[in-house]
This record gives sequence, structure tokens and C-alpha cells, in this order.
Amino acid sequence: SSAQTALTPTGDMVDATVRFEWLSAGPFTVAGGRPLAPGLPPDPGIYRFSFTGPDDTTSSVYVGETDNLARRMTHYRNPGPSQATNQRMHVRLVEHIAGGGRVELAAATSVEVRGVAVDLSKKAARLLAEREAISHQVRRGVALENL
Repeated sequence: SSAQTALTPTGDMVDATVRFEWLSAGPFTVAGGRPLAPGLPPDPGIYRFSFTGPDDTTSSVYVGETDNLARRMTHYRNPGPSQATNQRMHVRLVEHIAGGGRVELAAATSVEVRGVAVDLSKKAARLLAEREAISHQVRRGVALENL
């Protein structure tokens, strides 16, 4: 084995501030035993499910990213056999609403990093925003549905 090399600063600093606002789409409903999301545009973006109880306090959230918000929501309604996360969240949505809870849907289709808009058609940009949204929830002490 080789000797460990000491790491030294390169001067190449990363300093990113991710900024966006969640836009409310409204609550999920259940129709025919399946979750039905409020209509979203076919735009790339990030989205959040906020699970609230009868007392309107948020018990947990799920955050995701997609290249097409409208299509992604249909996957929660009709998950395919290989879509484990869609299947899991499909059941979670239906059970939570059937139990008297609410699930509010919010999305963001515009994200800035250090004041400059990022291209959410690029997966790396969506992942950056998604990870920051998840970190924000963790810092606030909100439980995550994300595994």
C-alpha cells in the first residue's frame, strides 16, 4: 500500500446558495382507490408532498425531482411494476388520506444559484435543488418520507 498523501487547499472554493419558493398546487384526493394529484405543468422541476394530520400540523414530507411534473404525478396514480418508490408512495398517499390526513402538493419550476437561474432541464440542477430542499426539511426537524 502507498503512503497517505496530505491534502492541501487548491484555492478552488465552491460557494453555492440555492434559492427557490415552493408554489402550492393544492391537495391530493383519492378517486377509485388511487391518489389524484392537482394538475401540474409538464415542466421540469422539484416537488414536495406535505403529509398533515387532522390538526393541520405537518408530520412528514417527500421531496422529488423530475423532467416532467405532470407525467411524474401520473406515475404515483398508476405505478409500474418496476417503480418501487412510486408503488410505496402510492400506498402511503392513499392510506394517509383514507385515515383523515391531507397531502398537499407543492412544486418549484424556477431555481436560482447565487442569484442566477439554473436550467432545470438538466438533471444535475434538479438534483442540487432536491438535495437542498431535503436538507432544509432536515434542518427544520421535519420527518422525511424519502428513504
